[in-house]
Amino acid sequence: LDILVAEDDPVGRFALRLFLQRAGHRAVCVETGCQALEALLLHPFDCLLTDIQMPIMDGVETTRRIRQGDSAGITPSQEVLAAVREAIPEAGQTPRAFLPQDMPVVALTAHAMSGDREYFLRMGMDMYLTKPIMMDELYLLLNQVGKGRRASALGPTEAHRN
Repeated sequence: LDILVAEDDPVGRFALRLFLQRAGHRAVCVETGCQALEALLLHPFDCLLTDIQMPIMDGVETTRRIRQGDSAGITPSQEVLAAVREAIPEAGQTPRAFLPQDMPVVALTAHAMSGDREYFLRMGMDMYLTKPIMMDELYLLLNQVGKGRRASALGPTEAHRN
């Protein structure tokens, strides 16, 4: 999978990138939700793993803008372009005009109180993982994303046979 990670903590970004790469995925890591939107204009990622609390634009606002297809005021920076091209050499340099509104978004958060999961799902996120992230849970979640991607590529008839 091509996975976009939005995480402001450098240690968290490093650990996630390392795990994802070791699991055979291509990962682009950015620090803010705004940078995540920039990256989404450059490449159709299979999913976004986003921290909830980030500076500039948090994970909830990032998800809202993705779901609404709102790329107003977003222009990919050279920093984000370089990060995307490093991990995904064939990624385009010309930004797309739209955001992928239906891409899976996974909330990464230390918020583990009763009702938090439901709140983030209501805010448009598809899945939810609490920090510290258990790698076996992340692996299972990415397996679901991969199965969903393959099913949509097969079409409705073939997907139901699997």
